[in-house]
Amino acid sequence: MELYLTLSDPKYQSYPFDTEDLGEQMTLVKEVISGYWKPRFLVDHQRQQVIEVADRNEQLLIVTEDDIDWETLKNLPTKVVARVQYRLCCFPFWIFHYHNGVAKVMWMINPEGRYYADSNGYGMTGDHEINLFGAIDRSGKVVERFRYQSE
Repeated sequence: MELYLTLSDPKYQSYPFDTEDLGEQMTLVKEVISGYWKPRFLVDHQRQQVIEVADRNEQLLIVTEDDIDWETLKNLPTKVVARVQYRLCCFPFWIFHYHNGVAKVMWMINPEGRYYADSNGYGMTGDHEINLFGAIDRSGKVVERFRYQSE
């Protein structure tokens, strides 16, 4: 309850924070970390509860080893799988709108090569965008394991 009251402070409504309405009395509080908007807290206004989604070190706190379908990652590059093992969300992590108490989630574990390029296009790599898909409930518990689905 204390964190819920803290996040009600107006300072969490402006930079470096932002809030996003996810429907069903759920709000996502994002914070700018390393120059990008990162998910930090999932707020359930109905229960007046707050779940810390990720810490300031860009590590997901709502995902456990059991929440990942490791079989779908077996053919991915080692560096990409390592990001999943360490639960890093150094790239975008989206929580979509809630429907019947469940929200779909997309976790980018590797951006496409343009991410690494400068304004002149130098530094671009041959990387392909890789996303994991899952779902969470109102308490941030994973109810659909994260899995990679190749195009």
